[in-house]
Amino acid sequence: MDKEPKPESSLDTIMLDGRSLSEWHQFLTTGKHSGLPTGHLEVPASRYGRTANEVAWYAVAAGLVQAQHVDDSETAQALDFLMNLAVNDHQDIADMVTEGWESLPPKLQEQLWQGQV
Repeated sequence: MDKEPKPESSLDTIMLDGRSLSEWHQFLTTGKHSGLPTGHLEVPASRYGRTANEVAWYAVAAGLVQAQHVDDSETAQALDFLMNLAVNDHQDIADMVTEGWESLPPKLQEQLWQGQV
């Protein structure tokens, strides 16, 4: 018996500068030089999650909100910067996500809620 294909999530279909939100999450949780996964690494001082995997969704959400207001051709650099803010528990991430909450895809909102500790 063949399994039915899993329906695509909006995290896989919503695009930001040519990549899906899931692809940006993977970009943020992969070592730039090693290419190895880093999502398991602990982020002990961030309110946005306890691992890089959890925190990266906040950076993606903030990046999506930012993209709605700013035409930025350097999305990778912007998301790296936002990830740094999220890892270091910066208030701007909470402000951006709160400001743009209603415009975020429901699946991304769900992902943020699931990551809450």
